[in-house]
Amino acid sequence: MSDNLTPKIILSEVKKGKLSKSDATELLISLIDGSDINEIRQQAVEVIQKLEQKNEKIFKVLEHCLVSDKSALVRHAAARAIIHNFLKEGFDSLLWSINHDKSPLVINAIHDHFKEFNDDRKEFLKNKLNEWIDEFANDIGVVPEESKFFLDLEAAFAKNNEKYETDTSTYDLVQKITDYKTGQPWLAFEEGHVIILQFNYFNWNYLKQNKDHVSSIFKLSHPDLFLNSIQTLHISNNNRFKIPESISALIRLKTLNLSRNHLHEIPESLGDLSSLEQLDLSHNNIKEIPDSLINLKSLTLLKLKDNEIQDIQDPLLSFLNSIENFKI
Repeated sequence: MSDNLTPKIILSEVKKGKLSKSDATELLISLIDGSDINEIRQQAVEVIQKLEQKNEKIFKVLEHCLVSDKSALVRHAAARAIIHNFLKEGFDSLLWSINHDKSPLVINAIHDHFKEFNDDRKEFLKNKLNEWIDEFANDIGVVPEESKFFLDLEAAFAKNNEKYETDTSTYDLVQKITDYKTGQPWLAFEEGHVIILQFNYFNWNYLKQNKDHVSSIFKLSHPDLFLNSIQTLHISNNNRFKIPESISALIRLKTLNLSRNHLHEIPESLGDLSSLEQLDLSHNNIKEIPDSLINLKSLTLLKLKDNEIQDIQDPLLSFLNSIENFKI
């Protein structure tokens, strides 16, 4: 096997008709078994899923990746491949992952596909996953229906740190910190529903990576000022961060601050936050505002300054200009 052969090249050769799917699968398995590079193994698993070849050998390779691979990204890819191609055979290994895998990437992969679990045995798997979600939501203090957003956040942190494990303890910490400008907490709940969310990836990530220092940070008059001062150290780790579509689940959210996250886009689902009154998207790299924002009828404050927005057309422009406090 050529040292230059990669999963992407193998897939390309299949598409060109120069390599059969069965031969390609054997090459991909060789890469999984022989490569110490996490990204190569991850890509090999993803291509195996796309080729949709199904036999016991392939399943055993994927099962081993899911249960034993050191890389959470590889386990995440294996979970998706098993659900897509070997859901019946993979019942026990998926159940094991729900019970034992600490990476939010893996749990999130299973959660994103559990609508495909549709017979009695798979229903049991779905129930186990729901038990995990209920416990996760309870640890955070949020209703289960809104917990998917936080699971997506946990997965985002894990993408930049493969050793990261699901950690709900920091959600207590962010509730204790208030923004020095607005006086509002970074996170606030009311009857299990999120009503305030001031999310800055860099600050939250710093808390998660440095919990041992949190107590000393809280001794400062304005801990958020300290965290803002160190956020530039983490910018390089966040080039791919996107606000999850699942933010639409936060149905009682009134205040949302997503400023200074280096966001290039915002999800259409933001327009589903019908209770939203204050929205700060300033100091990002946003080029386009989704038309769905016109649905935010309760909005009284919107900050869009310091972005890369070139043009806003009616009827969205008329709606934005009707907002009581609109800054661009």
